[in-house]
Amino acid sequence: MLKRTAERVQLYLEPEQYQFLVREAKKEGSIAAVVRKLIDERLRPGKIKEDPIGKLAELAAEGGPEDLSENHDKYIYGKGSK
Repeated sequence: MLKRTAERVQLYLEPEQYQFLVREAKKEGSIAAVVRKLIDERLRPGKIKEDPIGKLAELAAEGGPEDLSENHDKYIYGKGSK
């Protein structure tokens, strides 16, 4: 038998809150993934943005600029590009 490491949660949401989760789930894959991501962001505020590699990953995940791979220093540190 597998050991459960996660907790199951049930909650009521306002219609606007639920619609937000549905829209975000189309990008993230599931409502559960959206909720976990939002909680993680609150648990570790700014942690990813403080790390240069995390900042680069965040930019790429958001679609990032087309020249991100060439001018990564510009986007991470604000330094000039080629």
